[in-house]
Amino acid sequence: MSVQLKMLGAFGLVVTLMLGLGLFALVRLRSDQMHLATLAGKVVPSTRAVGDINALMNQYRKDQLHYILARPQDRPLSAPDSIQGNLDDDLATMSGYLRTYRSRGLIEDPADRRLLESFQADFNRYVALSAPFARLAREGRPLLAEEKVGKPGLADGEWDVLKADIAEWSNHKVATARAAQDASRSSYDLSVALIVLMLTLAVAIAAAVAVVLARRTTRAVREIGAAAKAISQGDIDQHVVVRSNDELGEMAADFQAMTDYLRATVEVAETIAAGDLDVEIGPRSERDVIGRALGTMTNSLRRLVSENNRLLAASREEANTDVLTSLPNRRALMSDLDRRAGEVAEEQKLVLGLYDLDGFKQYNDTFGHPAGDALLVRLAAHLKEAVGESATAYRMGGDEFCVLGMTTGNEGAAITRRAATALDEKGEAFAIGCSYGVAYLPGDASSAEEALRVADQRMYDQKATRASASRQSADVLLRALGEIAPDNLEHFSVVARLATITAECLGLPEHELKRIGLAAELHDVGKIAIPETILDKPGPLDEREWTYMRRHTLMGERIMRAAPCLAHAADLVRSSHERYDGSGYPDGLAGEDIPLGATIISVCDAFDAMTSRRPYSDAISTEDALAELRRCSGSQFDPMIVELLAELITGTDTPAEPHLELHDAV
Repeated sequence: MSVQLKMLGAFGLVVTLMLGLGLFALVRLRSDQMHLATLAGKVVPSTRAVGDINALMNQYRKDQLHYILARPQDRPLSAPDSIQGNLDDDLATMSGYLRTYRSRGLIEDPADRRLLESFQADFNRYVALSAPFARLAREGRPLLAEEKVGKPGLADGEWDVLKADIAEWSNHKVATARAAQDASRSSYDLSVALIVLMLTLAVAIAAAVAVVLARRTTRAVREIGAAAKAISQGDIDQHVVVRSNDELGEMAADFQAMTDYLRATVEVAETIAAGDLDVEIGPRSERDVIGRALGTMTNSLRRLVSENNRLLAASREEANTDVLTSLPNRRALMSDLDRRAGEVAEEQKLVLGLYDLDGFKQYNDTFGHPAGDALLVRLAAHLKEAVGESATAYRMGGDEFCVLGMTTGNEGAAITRRAATALDEKGEAFAIGCSYGVAYLPGDASSAEEALRVADQRMYDQKATRASASRQSADVLLRALGEIAPDNLEHFSVVARLATITAECLGLPEHELKRIGLAAELHDVGKIAIPETILDKPGPLDEREWTYMRRHTLMGERIMRAAPCLAHAADLVRSSHERYDGSGYPDGLAGEDIPLGATIISVCDAFDAMTSRRPYSDAISTEDALAELRRCSGSQFDPMIVELLAELITGTDTPAEPHLELHDAV
């Protein structure tokens, strides 16, 4: 007999046992269902009916008492919702309840019938004994009517009997329901016990059949199991001997074919793991899921390797590129410089130019970092375009740029000058230039590090020279002012010093302190363009002359902007005569619209004008000058700057010097 027939026989035995168990369970369930039907069809409705009768009995007694206490107009049957009608409805409903209890077969046993009849007789007796209460109530004798219903009348005693009847009846219904419930539970428990017993028996028989079949399995099954366990633990070098021609023998042969397939697949996987992705992989059949998955994995690995190589190249490019300007960065420069320093041929020179922007920090603080970034992007594009193919442009970081190129002859100088020109941009309120240094390999240096040091040193030497140029331009203008107003040179110096100290107390940055000091020193530079006939007029100026005089701030702005090294302070010179209340000139600015530096210069100029002796005016004391500043605080001057200057002045031991009146200062 084949293994298949043995298994079918065992399965038929187990199925027969399960069918028998199922039939038995159906019989027991039918019995339990009958118990539940009895409980649901009679016990529960009859118990609910007794509860309804009890409630109606109490409602009737309540309506009696209500009738006694009611107004006469509420008692006739003709009155809407009359109390008399309620009493009659209660009696009619009670009669219907008792008839229904009999007609619907809710009587469960003789005791239930006895209790029903006893309650009906006692209720009728109570109704008869309490009947006179209605007449007495209508006659206006409520106390006598109440005695008929309650104590000490006979009806009250009958009421106690009624309550005892209904209590006994209710207890009987509860006991009957509990008995039915206990019977149903007992039947259920017995059914469960019998089913469990039969199920245990069926399992025992099935287990016995399984043991018998297990003992009769061939050695091939045990060998296959041992081989499968070894394979599950990773040892695929297994061999199963085919010992029979039945199904077990066929299974052993198929298992051996599977192990051969796994060994071949592992060999392919090891080849891939060794890094050889060129291995050819093809499924053995349409159902070869592992072969298809291995082929898909290999293709994915090939794509992944290609993508990794692409990303690696991109990351190397990003690591050597400045994010903002897209120019090569310092890392790229160092790499290119080291590489190209060793490639310099005879008659060739490697030119290295380092550039540092002049005025960029001030531009950033004035217009904001987004505008500063946009400026860097524009300058980078100009620099790249300027050097073209002759050199490579780099951004070192911040406001520093670099060019590197292989040249012959004098090409290097031309390249670095074009680059410097490209890093130049001017606007209405700014001027950006650059300082730069150049080094050649070989010649100035023999290594990349030395070339960077030389170029950097030359760049900062040029930056120092440019800074002195700003001072020289300012001195030239001051000398020109001295020619027309020699007595004011000390005034300009004092105003510059006071304005710088005041700005420093406000925590302004160093470059802003220098800008305010420069503007304070040159705040009246526009008077160079005012005719001497107006400046030196001994008497008061007429309206036309005042109008011309007030233009000196605009002229001063133009003079400052004409010199690139002074242009950054031009706006402060223009606004140095604005007033806090907006009545100043030339633009009528007010409050916070006036540049902070111009506000500081205005207060310091007025203070020094009052405390300095002039040919046409005596000085006033420091206390009087501060009092005058405070008097004009909020109208002519910023209150915060006035108080700050007052603190600075009163905290020093410097004696006061003469000044002229505030309203006379120009």
